[in-house]
Formats: sequence, structure tokens, C-alpha cells
Amino acid sequence: MVVPTAERDSGASYVVGRDELCELMVQRLRDEHRRRPLLLVGGIGTGKTATLVRLAEMLMATDVVPVGIDLRTVMDPAKLNFHQLALEQFQKTIDSQLHAAGEADKVWRRLWLENRTVVLADGLEEVLADSGQPADRDSLLREAVRGAVRLPLVVASRPDDPLHGLDALLLQLEPLSTGAALEYVQTRSHRSDAGQQWDRITELVKAADVADSPFYLRVISQLHEVDRLDRVGPTDQGRSALRWCLLEEWRAATVAGDLHEDYGMPQTERTDAIEVLSALACIGLRDNRLGAVALSDRRTC
Repeated sequence: MVVPTAERDSGASYVVGRDELCELMVQRLRDEHRRRPLLLVGGIGTGKTATLVRLAEMLMATDVVPVGIDLRTVMDPAKLNFHQLALEQFQKTIDSQLHAAGEADKVWRRLWLENRTVVLADGLEEVLADSGQPADRDSLLREAVRGAVRLPLVVASRPDDPLHGLDALLLQLEPLSTGAALEYVQTRSHRSDAGQQWDRITELVKAADVADSPFYLRVISQLHEVDRLDRVGPTDQGRSALRWCLLEEWRAATVAGDLHEDYGMPQTERTDAIEVLSALACIGLRDNRLGAVALSDRRTC
């Protein structure tokens, strides 16, 4: 509910090994004298959004109100204002719970004066990234971040050239340790015989080099849940080939109905849905707008 770009399945967003980073961000955000916008940078599938979710949980535990905004929806340069975007999102979130018009503004001002708000913005790399993006996009991004210097702000982004010119503290999202990656898989497991396959899981995590990718960790976890890990090829075939085998087996498990059994779809419809989503993913990669395509067409599918 707080981070609009997060998946609805809270378990899918759960990532271990990020508490230390989140604690550092909380300290920075709460310090009014040393406050600067924080820029959280990581590649596709490294868990940026999940880290924002964990940060939101830690902020709420300290009586701070996190306000999440989806930057992928910003298409108008005139609307690229972090403070205004956060206020609008805050109003949408709580207006239905208030009786008097304008009450949301009063609540926002009180929280602001008490230093009890933090803005969590996701998807900076896709701001104004449509075909008609302005030629001075980089300048607009720099000006927007500079204008938010007093705002308790965390911005998540994939690596992007303009990031180095922003007036913000850059935090690189480092890969999880192997131990944390294995803990993630173990935490998601509901099987009582997890220990019997632990050597196989450890072997796959290391050989596929997926400690930096919660997405692949989820694939391994889901295949383990439906007893399909033994169908994945040998671990000595190289990282890329092994990752491909994991994806192919995950696809087969989805089509067969072993995964997502709560969706009453025949195998033909499951196959067609995967083909359509694959095409959309290719379009997103081509246009460097993977997140926007996935978000918009996930609702359609």
C-alpha cells in the first residue's frame, strides 16, 4: 500500500540482507542537518523496490510516515516536482478516511513540521523516457533533485548516465552475500524436507551466480516448492546457460499449473499469456522502459 511499484504479494517483495543499508538510510533521513536526497542504484532484478518496502517498514516502526510515488507515470516535465508528487499521493491515500475538505493538507504540514515524513520514489530512469522526451531531460532531473534538497527523499533507479550529475548521495545496491541469498530461499520455503535439498539449492545459487538477483532466487525457491529443481540441467554448464535452464523449467512449471494453481487457466491460455508477456518484455528492453511496460500490461493481463 505504501510503495505503489511493489508487487501485491508481500512475500515476493521480501528480501533479506538489506537491514544494514536501510538502517543507514533511516539515520540519514532523520538527520535534518546532514539531509540530502538518497539515490539507491541497482540493476534490473536486484531488489530496489523490495528494499524500499523494507525501508518503509522500518520507518513506520519509528512512527514516520513513508509516502511512495511511482516516477514511471510522470510524463509531463512540469509535474516533475518530488514535493508536489508526494503531497498528491498522500492526499489520495488518506482523503477517503477524512471528512473535512483540505484536512489532508493540515495533516501533511503537521507531519512535515514534526520531521515525520519520508518520500520513497521509484523508477527514476523512466521519468520522461517516452518517445517525446525533452532534449534537456538531464537538466530537468538535476533541477528536480536540487529542488528537493530539504525533502526527506529516497529515489530508486537503474544505472543511468545523468545520475552522476545529481545533487544526491549515491548508494549502490550491492549483491547479497551467499549466506543472505540462501536465507532468502529458505525463508520462502514451506516444505518440511528443505534440508534434504539444501546442497542442491546451494549449488544452484553459487553456480548460477544469482546472489545479486532476488528474481532468480524466487525462481529457485518456487521450483523447489514444486519439486522441480532436479529437472534443471547440470551446474557446470556456465552461468548464462544455467540461468536459461532455470527460466525454462519455471516456464514449464507455470504452463503445467504446478505454479499459481489458484489461476484456473488451461495450459493453452497459460502458454499464450507467457508469449504475450515475453513480447512486451522485449518491447520494454528495446525502449529501455521495462518497468513501465510491465506495470501497465500486468493490469491488462
